Amino acid sequence: MKYKNALEALRHGGIIILPTDTVYGIGCDALLPAAEARISMLKKRESEKRVAWLVSDIDMAKEYVSIPHDLERGLSELWPGGFTGIFLSKDKSVTIGVRVPNHDGIRELIREFGKPLAVSSLNKTGEPPINKSSELNTFEADFIINEGDLPERPASTIVDFVGMKYKILREGHIPKDELESVFGTIF
Repeated sequence: MKYKNALEALRHGGIIILPTDTVYGIGCDALLPAAEARISMLKKRESEKRVAWLVSDIDMAKEYVSIPHDLERGLSELWPGGFTGIFLSKDKSVTIGVRVPNHDGIRELIREFGKPLAVSSLNKTGEPPINKSSELNTFEADFIINEGDLPERPASTIVDFVGMKYKILREGHIPKDELESVFGTIF
């Protein structure tokens, strides 16, 4: 296991800094509300604002959210990658944004951990996300996975799949016309 120390930090309820396929992120056990609240505090953001979950694959996503069967083919084309889908939780109590990162080591970490990670971009609210390794120590974390400077990339695309009409909330890495082609619907 490449990220053994990060795994141990997560198992003890810790906060880690990790590379994603877009920028560095700050993450924790998605099923541990106290850890997610700590992320909100570090980012100086409203605690009510939900943090997206990184999962190892579509099967892990389906353990926690209700994914309509007709969307699975499209998701398998976009995942892993810079695409976040928002779905109803299995118990239909909340919506959760889920993404499968295009980073083999992080997917392995999530698989070994056995649960999703709640991950937000590494930045204070209103500031640009961090992709420079020299800036990683500006945040308090229990473990930092430093993979050097990350290339500048567009943000992930976010689509809300809750309700009758799907909505693009942020057009990032994947443009609208590609989404319409992949999912066979008009956004």
